[in-house]
Amino acid sequence: DDALADRSLQLDARRVAITGGSYGGFMACWAITQTDRFAVAVAGAPIVNFESEYGTADIGPTWFEREQLGTPWADRERYAARSAIRCVERVRTPLLLYHGEADLRCPIEQSEQFFSALVALGREVELVRVPAEGHVLPSDASPVHRRLTREVILEWFGRYLKPGA
Repeated sequence: DDALADRSLQLDARRVAITGGSYGGFMACWAITQTDRFAVAVAGAPIVNFESEYGTADIGPTWFEREQLGTPWADRERYAARSAIRCVERVRTPLLLYHGEADLRCPIEQSEQFFSALVALGREVELVRVPAEGHVLPSDASPVHRRLTREVILEWFGRYLKPGA
């Protein structure tokens, strides 16, 4: 139906969101340091500081030396240039962070760093700490944490993406 096709092409630029978990969380945090085009953002288990992630993640040295072609002390600028924390003052997008407290892949200190910096800057941010959960949240979480995490995410989107808002 042509009417349906025409309607599907209409986007409300004021109601565009970005979200992701793990590497997607990294990308969501990075994106909101680069642009103000998003009305709201949600990031789960993001990496925001490549240098500290190197020393705290369960695969830190192995993954980062391969992906970044070296260690942080050999090329601090390379690590810093890819870290959203370095550009945190640019963030204007309301951000919800969610993170499992038992995440060894991307330890919760990554979300804590971004959250603390955004609070200090007076930005709109919330951090949901999910006890006893690991990296693949909410999909591999306990049923109660899976549901609660998804409810918090939906509430966050609803707060900023209401039609006419």
